Amino acid sequence: MTQATLQRRPLVKQILAGADDNLLVIGGLGSSNWDITDAGDRPLNMPMWGGMGAPVGMGLGLAIAQPTNCVAAVGTGHG
Repeated sequence: MTQATLQRRPLVKQILAGADDNLLVIGGLGSSNWDITDAGDRPLNMPMWGGMGAPVGMGLGLAIAQPTNCVAAVGTGHG
């Protein structure tokens, strides 16, 4: 039996293609930043190049400050 795999970059691209102005996206280190960037430029995407751990605090702060928006804090990708 073959094991199903999930391809992260196409998935992120598909999610962000349907994103509206209520989704704020913050990337962590490495692959997650490249995935967000590859999906296309949105003013509500913020890849944190070299900001290890920063997306969690920033995401929490944004969620508290802008409760009508959704916040996605994307951690370090794998691979």
